[in-house]
Amino acid sequence: MKMCLSSIAWPSNYEREGLGLLANLGVDGVELLPQRILNSSDDYEKCIKLYKEVLSETGLEVVAFQSLFFGREGLHLFKSEKSFCRLCKVLAEVASLANRLGVRYGILGAPSVRKVDWEKDDFKKELVLERLIKLDEVLRGYSFQLLIEPVPECYGNNVLVDSKSIIEAMDTCRFSNIGLQLDIGCVSLGGGDITRDVMCYRGRYSHFHVSEANLKDFSQPTLQHAEAAKALQNVQYDGYVSVEMKTNELHWRSQVKEAISFLKRTYLQ
Repeated sequence: MKMCLSSIAWPSNYEREGLGLLANLGVDGVELLPQRILNSSDDYEKCIKLYKEVLSETGLEVVAFQSLFFGREGLHLFKSEKSFCRLCKVLAEVASLANRLGVRYGILGAPSVRKVDWEKDDFKKELVLERLIKLDEVLRGYSFQLLIEPVPECYGNNVLVDSKSIIEAMDTCRFSNIGLQLDIGCVSLGGGDITRDVMCYRGRYSHFHVSEANLKDFSQPTLQHAEAAKALQNVQYDGYVSVEMKTNELHWRSQVKEAISFLKRTYLQ
């Protein structure tokens, strides 16, 4: 397994320092937030060039994009056709940027673009597969795969809330560009068993998030990380285990160091 960390762990104005810190800690990869580039006030091409330079200096691989739709308004996966078309347009922008930076995966958590009011929205379950099929078509021509995270109801989501429902959609539609991402925090808070999911869906997930409830730091981890790590080792998972957490803006450096230390001794030993 290889180590990774999401850049939500530091403020956007510390991007270069954060990437350098990961490299110094021996981390292999990073998850970036594409909207930090797409929404930047700086020149787009200049911004991409700077990222490429920093990534070359640090030797970090950009494993995935996260927070794909952050800061964008009027987008939704399952509501009006207009809001869905807007989401598809932004996804295509993200996929294009991913190809420029060599990013393989995009993580679809985003409960705000997934949650529906089953009665008010006159929501039909068949629409889930229809829209996912269209998303899969949007990504044709890009070397970029969208990984759906089983975001639980306690995080404000009510569609595709567990690994089983995502796998069922994958089996029914046989997507080319949509897959599953496991997240120990999401699975556990949704009442699932992370060890069972790791074992049961062996070979079906492409990325693994190491997180705590509500994306807390790792000063006092409470979830079954040792058990998850053992299960990943048993199935010979050789992908990235990626820390996802939010930090205190004043103490993000020490909290990142603490999280990477935890990752090394729990998941890589």
